[in-house]
Amino acid sequence: MELVRILLPTTLSIALGALVFFLFESIGTIAGIFWLVAGAPFVLLAASFCAIGATVCAKWLLMGRYEPGEHPLWSLFVWRDELVNTLQEQLAGAWLLSHALGSPLVPAYLRAMGAKIGKNVWFETLAVTEFDLVALGAGCAVNRGACIETHLFHDRVLRMGPAQLGSDSTLGPNSAVLPDTMLGDGCSVGSRSVVLRGERLPLHTRWHGAPVQSL
Repeated sequence: MELVRILLPTTLSIALGALVFFLFESIGTIAGIFWLVAGAPFVLLAASFCAIGATVCAKWLLMGRYEPGEHPLWSLFVWRDELVNTLQEQLAGAWLLSHALGSPLVPAYLRAMGAKIGKNVWFETLAVTEFDLVALGAGCAVNRGACIETHLFHDRVLRMGPAQLGSDSTLGPNSAVLPDTMLGDGCSVGSRSVVLRGERLPLHTRWHGAPVQSL
C-alpha cells in the first residue's frame, strides 16, 4: 500500500508532465515560438485542472461519502483514505492547489470533494481530510496553516467525527479543530490554538491557547 501511495501520484504527475512537454513541442513546431509562449500558461492550467479532476474522481471512487465512525488502523478503509490524502497533497496540491490557497478555487475544490462550504469562505490550507464531515458557514475564514482534523487515532483505531465552523467564524493561522467540534457564528480562535474534541464554542466569543481558553 505504501508503494501505491508513492507510485500512483508520481506516475500521474510524470504522465501529465510528459503530456505538457508534448503539447509544448507540438505547438512550437506547428505554430511557432510566439504561440508556444502565448499558449503555455493555458496548457499548464489545463494540466493542473486534470490533476484536480483525477483527485476528485479518486475520492469518490475509493471512498464515496465519509460518515462518522470507527475503523481499525490496519484496514482497507484507512489505506484508501491515506491514498486520497496523498493524491491531494502530491497531485492536486503540487500542480495547483498549494499555489491557489485563499482563492475561490479552493472552496470550489472542497465542495467537489463533498465538504459543505458556504459563500465567501476564505480557506488558506490543505490540511483537511474527511471532507464530507466538514461544514463551513458563509463568511468563514480558515487561515494559513490551520488544520480541520476530522479524525484521531486511539489504540490503533481511527475515529472520525464532524467539524463545523459557523458563519463569520475565524480559525487562526496554524490552529486546529479536532473531531466533534463546533464554532458558533462569529466565533474567533486565535493563532496556534487547539479546539479539543467535543468542544462547542459559543457564538460571538474569542478563544486562544492549546487547549483554547476564553478571552
